[in-house]
Amino acid sequence: MERIITIIDFLIGAGALQGVFLAVLLAAGKKRYGSSNFSLAALMLLLSMSILHGQLMKVLGWGALGEGGILFQPLHYLIGPFAYLYARSCSGYRPRFFDALHFLPFAVLSFPVALVLKSGIIPAMAANLLLWAGAILHISLYLAATAQAVDLHDRAMKDERSSRTGDLRWIKYFLAIVLGIVLLDFILVASIIHRVGLAFLSRFQALGLSLAIYSLGFRALLRPPAILVAEAGQIPSSPFKVGLKNAGAKYERSGISGMEIEQIARELKALFERDKPYLDPELSLQSLSDLSGIARNQISQTLNDNLGKNFYDFVNSYRIEEFKRLVVAGERKKDSLLSLALDSGFNSKPAFNAAFKKSCGLTPSQFRDAART
Repeated sequence: MERIITIIDFLIGAGALQGVFLAVLLAAGKKRYGSSNFSLAALMLLLSMSILHGQLMKVLGWGALGEGGILFQPLHYLIGPFAYLYARSCSGYRPRFFDALHFLPFAVLSFPVALVLKSGIIPAMAANLLLWAGAILHISLYLAATAQAVDLHDRAMKDERSSRTGDLRWIKYFLAIVLGIVLLDFILVASIIHRVGLAFLSRFQALGLSLAIYSLGFRALLRPPAILVAEAGQIPSSPFKVGLKNAGAKYERSGISGMEIEQIARELKALFERDKPYLDPELSLQSLSDLSGIARNQISQTLNDNLGKNFYDFVNSYRIEEFKRLVVAGERKKDSLLSLALDSGFNSKPAFNAAFKKSCGLTPSQFRDAART
């Protein structure tokens, strides 16, 4: 048992050090990874500080709050806002003065309440319940808002790019780890109510924070996000009103008629059948606009209103047909499915498999087997 505890403590300490290292690396890599990494660097540093918080409080003589030796983590009030602001910054959002309000709960509920608790005015149990319940509610709301911000970014990407390079789906793994920490907080609240000492849970919380550092920091370095500048009005100003406008409202001032939309649709189809621009894995809405001479917003409106597809699905539908043509032709039987997919314009196996299964209801290997019979 002592050996397991030693291993856990080692992982916790290593996670704290990695967080500081990644924070410095991310902050120094602005030009390479984008300005949004300042938010991520702050989050990495925050997670490390949360891990070290228990030891720091002991050094300062604050100790634990109330019965059971349960130590409050005021920095939990900062994890949600920093994660949320990072996700939004990847969609082109720039921090504003009023974003400081995100940190108001930390300022109000952490130090003042802790000072009142130390004075003995509020019973320790009541203060514990107030602090932990507030932290659970606060971080849960921000987890939901961050998940929606990630969806906003990835949906905006599908309107701009034909590949999934730089998406933010991996952030949801980090959110899942933080959700696990929230569940531990629920157990802590229950222990406060029933006056059961569960101080050992703080070690598992610290381990969870270490896992969050590993999952978020290294993935951001290995696969930095694509920074998008969404259309005006697409990024909401409130942290809990994340979502896209409906497609109709998005193009109210585009100025093209239904007949013009049909003409643009015919031109796009002719271009794709003639020049096969979809074979370029880096094809974007802007590059297609440059190639076709059609304005970006007109292409987007045509795809959504006439074809009922976003840019990502439209381009990949041609790539899937190209892959199917190569398989059915039978001229490259010795080539792997991945090789055929890459030659069809896809840039990765996961993106290809997902797009093919969604479109055809079969896996690529199932389609190939059916084509050979």
